[in-house]
Amino acid sequence: MLGIDCTNRLYRWDAVGKTVQLYPDDFSYLDVGNGYLMWLNVGESYHPSYAGLTPSSPRERNLTRAGCWWVGVPGSQSNPGTALSVRKNDVVRTQAEDAAAADPWLNWNWVYWDPSVQTARIMSPSGGGDDQSVHPWYGYRIWVNTDAVTLIFP
Repeated sequence: MLGIDCTNRLYRWDAVGKTVQLYPDDFSYLDVGNGYLMWLNVGESYHPSYAGLTPSSPRERNLTRAGCWWVGVPGSQSNPGTALSVRKNDVVRTQAEDAAAADPWLNWNWVYWDPSVQTARIMSPSGGGDDQSVHPWYGYRIWVNTDAVTLIFP
């Protein structure tokens, strides 16, 4: 699948069931835009790569229910968090508009694991966190405040 044995080492978040799923018992394929967690042993390293097609832009990720989600950057380019937008019904908000709204659809402080320093960090597009951009091959844990929101990557 990824050039490494993923059996019982690759996890994804099931946002509907609100539980962590394990490969290959609970899922057998990867979805563009999902966030995943790979368990590596101490001293083991892996540098993922992708030789397939780059998804078309913009790329949308449907977040059907309020609560926790794991998302990943579709494609191979980092994006400033301020370049993201969200849609609910027919209304589209930029990241800044949503963050400033009285009823933001997303919490814009996203938790991710930084393997270079072995710690959890926060991506906050407006500053105040550890990073202001989202990066490929990182999984982000986000909180969605309402049902039926679409996250749009540029």
